[in-house]
Amino acid sequence: MSITPHTTKEFADGLNIAITKYYDDAMLKHDDTDYVGILIKNQEPTDKKTDILSGMAGFGYAVELSEDGDIFYDMIKERYDHTITQGVWALGFALTFELQLFDYKKRTKLLPKLLVTSIKKTIQLLGHRPLNLGFSGLTYGDGKTLFAIDHPNAPGIAGTFSNRAASGGTFAYSTLQSAIVGLKALTNDRGFPLDLTPDLVTIPQSLLFTGVEIGHPSAKEDPSTTQRAINVIVAQYPNLKILPDPWKTSTTAWELWAKERDPLTMLWRLKPDNKYGADEEKRRAWWTSAFCVATGVGDPRIAYGNPGA
Repeated sequence: MSITPHTTKEFADGLNIAITKYYDDAMLKHDDTDYVGILIKNQEPTDKKTDILSGMAGFGYAVELSEDGDIFYDMIKERYDHTITQGVWALGFALTFELQLFDYKKRTKLLPKLLVTSIKKTIQLLGHRPLNLGFSGLTYGDGKTLFAIDHPNAPGIAGTFSNRAASGGTFAYSTLQSAIVGLKALTNDRGFPLDLTPDLVTIPQSLLFTGVEIGHPSAKEDPSTTQRAINVIVAQYPNLKILPDPWKTSTTAWELWAKERDPLTMLWRLKPDNKYGADEEKRRAWWTSAFCVATGVGDPRIAYGNPGA
């Protein structure tokens, strides 16, 4: 029996329709929880290699005039700039000539699905960089990590603010209450209350059952006491979500995020794509997927962190 000869390019062209379909189907399928999608609500396109996340501090309070007094003319202040740079990530697979002859059919479905899985997992890893490096390893325009006890106000405005616990505390009912108080106490650079809404708590998966005990909608009682005291966290913030996050690298740190967390952003230059080609010299057909993205925080006053104990 004779085998119809083919070039590697012809083989790749013929197989690409099926592989592209399996790739696209896997990309659209939501098998796993999109933890980055829950955490980072602000995801936008960009056409820049480098973006600057910044903002204005605005004016202060109005000044009461004396009878013959002059109006005070305020000046807006720019916040510290945080520069983020796009990175390119890519992965691919190849079918050797031997696989083209004998074993390509069973791999046609498997390999694009595995490729999509790796791309999606990489996006989760990258999207969690601000969280996983929130206490050490990554500083922002003000010279501080995302969670710090001494963030300076915008240049030219005296004072500092804290968005983390001064000392670590295990995630518990009482420490979550303290974090909520700390988040609600945050003000802008001019001292205006931000009145942030507690929306999401990211905790290590090892604290899953503690999270359920504290924040489940049916948890009507205070879990820290044997008395039938009301669970004030659930009563006051019934929509507060406690999320055991498998992409957290710390086994102790946890974070309370405000609903108003648009400064936490993910900027996309290129969403994951699918390309193919052939190397005639090596008689190898290949498929790749690549994407280009950057993640950063323009203002740390979106969360309150605790390094844990």
